[in-house]
Amino acid sequence: MMNVDQIKEQIRAFFAGREDVTAVYLYGSAAQDRLTPHSDIDIGVLYKEDAQPDFQQKMSDTAALSTQLNREVDLVTLNRASPILRMQVLKKGELLINNVPHQVNLFFIKTINDYFDLKQVRRPIEEHLREVTIYG
Repeated sequence: MMNVDQIKEQIRAFFAGREDVTAVYLYGSAAQDRLTPHSDIDIGVLYKEDAQPDFQQKMSDTAALSTQLNREVDLVTLNRASPILRMQVLKKGELLINNVPHQVNLFFIKTINDYFDLKQVRRPIEEHLREVTIYG
């Protein structure tokens, strides 16, 4: 069974030279040193805007990575992910590949802005839920 460093190297090798890939993040248990024999590998990929994969390509990449790593892989297209998931990837993940630093910086800024915008929208809803729960 591969250790985390070997997994990172395999992921880097898999995406090496891919013109469609802007950045690759490892997140989840593997990025936080909590990998168990039953853990899947969570990988977030930021694609160039004009090169996002279709369903078939994503499934093909997922299957190939699963075979290569000998584990289940959860491959997420970060361009389409929710602000909450993107923020978790940025906060707790590890950037393995950074092919276009300027685009990665823009992704970082957009994620933070989207996340805080979402928090502003959710705040009154969460306050209402607390009131209903407390005063029921």
